[in-house]
Amino acid sequence: MELQGFPERLREAIAAADLTIAETAQLSGLALSTVQFYLSGRRDNPSGENVLALSTVLGCGAGWLLAGEGDAPAKADALAAVERARVAADVAEKGAA
Repeated sequence: MELQGFPERLREAIAAADLTIAETAQLSGLALSTVQFYLSGRRDNPSGENVLALSTVLGCGAGWLLAGEGDAPAKADALAAVERARVAADVAEKGAA
């Protein structure tokens, strides 16, 4: 299925990763409102830094997420990326304590 734009690809990647919007924001280090704006299409020009943060957490290529270049994320890759992000967040939290 060919998706039209960034909001639709972001939604697909979040679903593939079995994350909520809030979890996506937290693990990527973005404000919840930023992710919500991206999903609604009210913000259609994400910064490269934000695209990279999202694609890293969601296990997809930044080019695919931003412009539809390449393949959609595979479920296994997305779940593995989420696990890595959760481990990194745990380590960072313990280091800050």
